[in-house]
Amino acid sequence: MEVLRTAILDKLQRNKGEIFSTAEVVMQMYPEDWELFLEEVNTTAIALQQEGLVAITSVEEATDFNFLKSKSLELSSPSKT
Repeated sequence: MEVLRTAILDKLQRNKGEIFSTAEVVMQMYPEDWELFLEEVNTTAIALQQEGLVAITSVEEATDFNFLKSKSLELSSPSKT
């Protein structure tokens, strides 16, 4: 979902490199039903990491389907190498 991609990148820029969670992104957008969007925002975050645009700092089972539906990922700016 393009809106989640934009929201993640916007939060990344506003946080100036500080760590934030995918749950924070969807809580801000959908305060009542944010849990319904957790899997989709996590999938979007993983795609952004693969593009080198964000870094996932929580290193758990980020590719496990059940994890994506129930846990929030921590994100930050990608390290400059």
